[in-house]
Amino acid sequence: MGRSTSSKASKDNDGGEKISITEQVRLYGIYIEEQKVALEDARKLIEKLQRDFNQLRVERDIIQQEAFASTEFYEHDIKQKKELIQELETKLENKENENVSIKKQWQDELAATLTAAKMEKAELINHIGKIEKELYTLQHFSEKKAQLEAKLAAADAENVQLVEKHGNELAELERKYIEQGINMKKDFEKSLDEIHRKLNSEIEDRVGQRVRDILAEVRDLWQNERLGNEIRMHVEITGNLQREIDIIQADAAGVTRDIDLLREADGLHMRRSSTQARVIAESNLRLVRLEQSIGNVVRQYGSERRALEDEHLKSIADFQLEKQARETSHRSRVSHKSFCLISQTMRRILQTKAKELRRVRQLAQQVLRERGEVESFLIESLHTVVEEIKKSKKQQTPPILTKAMLRACSEQKKPDASSKPATSSSPPSPSSQKSSSARSAQSAKSAQSTQSAKSAHSVDFAAPPAAGASAASKPNRAVNKLVKSKSQLEGETQLDVMGQMEEVPVRLEAAVDVSQLSWGDKEKVLRYLFAKINSAHQIPGSVVMSQARYPELFDDDDDAEEQHLFGSVSDAGRVLV
Repeated sequence: MGRSTSSKASKDNDGGEKISITEQVRLYGIYIEEQKVALEDARKLIEKLQRDFNQLRVERDIIQQEAFASTEFYEHDIKQKKELIQELETKLENKENENVSIKKQWQDELAATLTAAKMEKAELINHIGKIEKELYTLQHFSEKKAQLEAKLAAADAENVQLVEKHGNELAELERKYIEQGINMKKDFEKSLDEIHRKLNSEIEDRVGQRVRDILAEVRDLWQNERLGNEIRMHVEITGNLQREIDIIQADAAGVTRDIDLLREADGLHMRRSSTQARVIAESNLRLVRLEQSIGNVVRQYGSERRALEDEHLKSIADFQLEKQARETSHRSRVSHKSFCLISQTMRRILQTKAKELRRVRQLAQQVLRERGEVESFLIESLHTVVEEIKKSKKQQTPPILTKAMLRACSEQKKPDASSKPATSSSPPSPSSQKSSSARSAQSAKSAQSTQSAKSAHSVDFAAPPAAGASAASKPNRAVNKLVKSKSQLEGETQLDVMGQMEEVPVRLEAAVDVSQLSWGDKEKVLRYLFAKINSAHQIPGSVVMSQARYPELFDDDDDAEEQHLFGSVSDAGRVLV
């Protein structure tokens, strides 16, 4: 900042403008303040660096102390382990002497384990019997529940029929009442007209004008009385109808109350059934676990028995070797050395077998990862095909190509021919120029839309990120093939449309490609491939039945490893269903 002010001052002096001494002093004071601030910042930075340096030095000292302590600890540990090895060697010699006493205890331990296994087996059998009783009670309850649900459905149907019947009866009664009222009114009017005609004829025959006036007044009074009687009759009828309506509404309220009670009972039964289904599922799980535990007990018993037999045979062989060693010391030493060599070789073989097993498990996991990637790719492809089918169903009507659009396309295809001056053609009018510009803009928009659609389709068909390079190459190649075939299909369809309108020949391939299939056929192909993948890894039904019938012949740990490696049911299969 100070340099900038000084440079500005020098420029002003060079330019011929004069700066006063006070202005120079002010600028110099600003420069000094800026330098002070910069020095303060530098001092703070140096202090911070000094603190960091001290902290790092302390950490280095701590790390060195820890390293020295760890080295001392490991040296002490190595010494202890050497001493322990010597002690173990001495103990090994003592153990060889104690083998004779241990042999006598094997038979007692074997008998104890056999009795314990028998007792555990009896307890498990009793527990299984209890669970079977619970299962029988649950089955009885489910049957009773089904009967109650059937009765409830019949009651609901009967209730609906009664409601319909009451509605029909109410409508019929109303219609009947209206018809009876109309008929009575017509009959009454007819009888009244006949009486009126008779009276008029008699009056005209017998009496004069004065009597006629009196009779007219009487007739008016009689008509008023008749109207009052009719009104009273209508009031009584409406009261009766209102009472009937109240009775019907009370019945309807009772019916609705019964319906609500039935619905509440149905909800209660559904909740009970859900809880019972959960209890049944838990009991089934317990049964499965008990069966697995029984199988484990049987397998453990068999393995322990085999181990004891092997150890017994080995002890007999050792006893014979010791007997021979007593006869000749030289032979005993040779046999001991050979035994050590054999044990070492057996340990090495065991280590190599363990390494091979780990390698096989790694290969199996890699194969499963690749299979999962292929399944996920097929699922995404299937979803993409379904979306394309939906889009094609929504857009059934293809775009109509007009002659103007085709003319614009042909002009774009043949720029050289259009650029040459035509002797016979007249100059284009302004209206034709406007239409050609509009057609070119429309064609550009359509090209952009097709390009964006292609990019969208290519994004939709993208494969998921793979864990390994070998697993990722196959889905990527499949994706590239699908995208390429899709673009070729779009190009061929455009060429077909232009060929029909402009008579352009199109070269058709003899072989059938996946891109030439419809979206429905693509969906069928993907589903078939997915079914083949799933069916290739399914366990045969006979093996499953034998494992369920004889669980003691199958190792539980092996089953767990197989389930971990191969899986029971594919998640992708559930997605497709």
